[in-house]
Amino acid sequence: MIFRLGRLAGIKGSGLVLIIPIIDRIIKLDLRIRTSDVPKQRIIIRDNVTVDVDAVVYYQITDPQKAIVEVQQYDIATNLVAQPTLRDIIGQKNLDELLSQREELKIIYNFFGIPIIHFHNFPPYII
Repeated sequence: MIFRLGRLAGIKGSGLVLIIPIIDRIIKLDLRIRTSDVPKQRIIIRDNVTVDVDAVVYYQITDPQKAIVEVQQYDIATNLVAQPTLRDIIGQKNLDELLSQREELKIIYNFFGIPIIHFHNFPPYII
């Protein structure tokens, strides 16, 4: 991405790109799949049982313009969006469902051009 005098001038791919030294600013983005650790969440599920859940979020930037222009720090914002999403989805399950379906919890959630591919849900700790 090239910003010319603070305004988005365009998204450039690989190849030769002309840059004007003091006027242009370059921002490079990695478009590979990234991982983020969701801290341990204490969740009350539908059975009124409290469980602690750890998770890992896998996400990938699909729209670089939205990721840079619409949000200040997209990696931190993605992690912050993943926490209430995890609490909401786990909170709707019974203890039996949670223990039997703990392998992977697949979620497609698109926020500012970054879809969360899926959560990897670790075994819950019953308190």
